Amino acid sequence: MVLTGYWRDFAGPGQHALVRQTFTAIDSDTVRQHGEASTDQGLTWQTRYDFIYRRKKGPGQ
Repeated sequence: MVLTGYWRDFAGPGQHALVRQTFTAIDSDTVRQHGEASTDQGLTWQTRYDFIYRRKKGPGQ
């Protein structure tokens, strides 16, 4: 899933950016969230963060 939107003052006052978040299933218990920003209307992108989420295991798992 990809979410993209305009974020005012993302990189500081007056520095607006197009922000893109990509969510990718790695397996049934793991998801990657990769966040990128563009200050040139999407011509180039810079990674802002790259997170991995893992399902919490319950008791006995």
